[in-house]
Amino acid sequence: MYNNAIIQTSYKPYIPPPKKKAVNNNEEKGQETKGRVVSPNEYQNFKGEKQPSSDTFTHSNVQPPEKINIKQVLIDFNSTLAAIGATEDVENEVKTYLGLVESQAQKNNPNKKIIVSNLKIAADVLDGYISDTLKKPSKVVKDWVDALLLQNIDFKNDASITKGAFESITGEQPQTAKLAEKKLAEKAQTQAAALQSQENTDETQKAEETAQPAAQQNPIHQDNPQVTALISQADKIIETEPKDALSVLSEAFTIAQNYSDKNSMAKIYSKIAEAQNRLNNLHQALDCLNASTILAYETENNTLKSHNHKQMASIYDEAGYMDTAMSHYFASLGVDGEIENTENQADTLNSIGKMYTQRYMKDEAIDYYKDALDLAKITGSLNIMSDSFFNTAITHKNSGDTEKAISNLKNAALLSEKAGNTDDLSAIYEEAGDLMVQKAYRKRAQDLYKKSYRMAEKSGDKETLSRLREKLYSIAA
Repeated sequence: MYNNAIIQTSYKPYIPPPKKKAVNNNEEKGQETKGRVVSPNEYQNFKGEKQPSSDTFTHSNVQPPEKINIKQVLIDFNSTLAAIGATEDVENEVKTYLGLVESQAQKNNPNKKIIVSNLKIAADVLDGYISDTLKKPSKVVKDWVDALLLQNIDFKNDASITKGAFESITGEQPQTAKLAEKKLAEKAQTQAAALQSQENTDETQKAEETAQPAAQQNPIHQDNPQVTALISQADKIIETEPKDALSVLSEAFTIAQNYSDKNSMAKIYSKIAEAQNRLNNLHQALDCLNASTILAYETENNTLKSHNHKQMASIYDEAGYMDTAMSHYFASLGVDGEIENTENQADTLNSIGKMYTQRYMKDEAIDYYKDALDLAKITGSLNIMSDSFFNTAITHKNSGDTEKAISNLKNAALLSEKAGNTDDLSAIYEEAGDLMVQKAYRKRAQDLYKKSYRMAEKSGDKETLSRLREKLYSIAA
């Protein structure tokens, strides 16, 4: 849904050029799973109990999470409509479109496009009412629908379902309904206060108008200090001791849940996903990222929304679901466009390019790297510019164009040197050394491997050091 969206930056609109869509016959043909999005408290492996073996969920057999039935979406939508308390005309109009959705979902082969189209129209109608009431733009319902549609939806109605998607996860009404209801209540309070006092000045109004866009871009969330400390503790060990990190995060989640701290719960879900990913439990990782993303959309945490979409994209890409990965990457681009995070957009474009490089689709990959480079130049990010040149070099190397690969590696090295990024320099010098070996320039290769080794020593990358020792030994033999 984001592929055709304008991705906004602080300098100019950015519209990704059309790309040739890769076709992978193995994509989206996986066997359906019975998994679902669950609370961390339902995972018994947080404290080391009943931990699945590391090969339970592998890159080759991971499947998309359990489908959300369209009936659950309709239940949540109607709950939102009831909570907002729209006028009779608006309510009837929204219900007309939801009725079309339900009618289509009753068919043996529901038309996905018709269902999605009517859901979006219903969301626009409801957002229009909220906007008119609050006297400022609102996309709360649209964002919620977009978040749901990125999940694995079963468009065939299941009449036996009685709970909505959000209630199935949290046991509560949809947070979108609560958020919209809260905004309308705040509006009512504002109007009541205005009747009591006429002391608002032009200066105050101007300050509010100036501050409002920033608040809409990424609202400030006050987190519980105890939860923040536990998340920080988990961060320190999540890379080396992910199981222990899960125990810490489980404790943090319990506290956040007790305080109904939805923003912290969203962050914790995302961190749990990272730990599960490191344990190669990819299904659990996707489940938690889905739960985190739903909460992030409801609490309007745009930074977390973007991060989660990128993480899900990465997992789906590794599992071979390129179309699903692309949808999440473009969702991330769209969110970053709203908050004018141009640097993160550039990084995401590099990630998309890598998907094409891995599939030996040279032209598409290089197009994305050029787009990433253009945005990185706007922000002045030396590291992302270096990444773009490095990725382009790898693409040329894979296609056998050694000279272009070397030229791009030189550009990458200059930028990484300027940025003082020893990790990237080590990788660049190693790749350049590999190319020199291909050209039978053994002395040049040896010098480049030694440079790479010195950079790796600074960062203490033992794996890279071991690999480089082997390459140096092979040249000397």
